[in-house]
Amino acid sequence: IYTLSLHDALPIYAQELSDAGYTDQARQLLEFAVSCHVDNSSIYTQLAAIYQTGGNLSGILQLQEAAAQLAPFPQKIILEKLKSFQP
Repeated sequence: IYTLSLHDALPIYAQELSDAGYTDQARQLLEFAVSCHVDNSSIYTQLAAIYQTGGNLSGILQLQEAAAQLAPFPQKIILEKLKSFQP
């Protein structure tokens, strides 16, 4: 039996919400995950894409600041992925 951790389930659920047109709810879920310091890079890239689509460039900068607070290994990966969302 395979169990899905919250770490892995949050970005999957957020993507399903976004695909169904519930972008605002997906954004809220992803922002919650970031506030809990979840270190899954998909959370940060999905949220950055939502911010970019909505023109929220300051949100992307806030994501970079949040990622900088993570442990070194996930921090490096997440910050590298977020570079593609810079203006």
